[in-house]
Amino acid sequence: MKKYCSFMQTYCPAAVVSGLPPEHGERMRLMELHAKNTLDHHLKNKMDCNIFSFNGCPDEYVEHVTENFLKPNYKNVEVLRYDGTLPYTETFRQSLNWVKENGFTDFMFFQDDGFTVAPEPILDSVFDLYDSNNITMLHLDNQDKQYLETCDKDKVLIGNGVKLYYSNTQRWVDKGLPHFGDSPYLANVDVLLNELYLEGYFQAGTVHNGENWFSQRAWEKPMDRWQVDIHISGNINFIGPCSSDANFLKEKLVKII
Repeated sequence: MKKYCSFMQTYCPAAVVSGLPPEHGERMRLMELHAKNTLDHHLKNKMDCNIFSFNGCPDEYVEHVTENFLKPNYKNVEVLRYDGTLPYTETFRQSLNWVKENGFTDFMFFQDDGFTVAPEPILDSVFDLYDSNNITMLHLDNQDKQYLETCDKDKVLIGNGVKLYYSNTQRWVDKGLPHFGDSPYLANVDVLLNELYLEGYFQAGTVHNGENWFSQRAWEKPMDRWQVDIHISGNINFIGPCSSDANFLKEKLVKII
C-alpha cells in the first residue's frame, strides 16, 4: 500500500531576516496565494503528510506562516526547519531522507511558487490513476506541447477528462529538452533516491545549479517519466530572476485563485 507525502520548501525574505515583521518580504505573498489556492488544498489533502520546509527563517516567521496560511488549509502538516547554513540541495537531501525514514513510499514535489490549477474531478482522476497503477514518476506540469511530443501515444492510461502518457528521460534527451527541472511531480521515493537525485545533484547547491547538473548527467538507463496531457500544476514564476511577463502572470494568478 502506498503512503504519500508532499513537499514544498521556502526560504525567508531578507527583510524578515533583518528583523522586520513576518508580513514583510516578497515570499510572504506566495504563502498568501497558497492559502487561497483551494485546488492545491484539494490535491495535497489526499496526502498522508504535507511537508512545509523553511530554510533560514526566524521562528516568528515560521509560526506566522504555519498558523495563518498552512494549518487552516492543509491536513497532516509537518514543518521542517533548517538554519540557513546549508544550501538548498543539501536541505532537500535531508528532507527526502526524512520522508524515506518515516515510511513514505511516494513523494509529491512542489517549489514554493508551484500551484495547482486543474478542476477537482481531474485531480481526483490523476491521483486515482497513479495510485492504482505501477507508475514511478508522473510529471504534473504541461505548459509546453513539447512535453507530450516525447510520449509514447500507444502507452496511455485514461481517466476522467485526463490522459497519462508514458515517456522517459531518454525521450526527453532525444528531443533536446531539459533532462529534469523543478516543476511539480509525483514519484516513488526509492526511484528518486536511487535513480534521479545522485550525489552530483546534492552537491550542486542551488536549484539552478541542480538543473544544470541534470542537463549534463549521463543516464545509465532511461528513467520512466509519465506525463499528464493537460496542465495540472506548475510554477508561476511570481518573483525572482525568472519572473513572468506581467500580463501572462495575471492570467495565471486568476486560475490559481
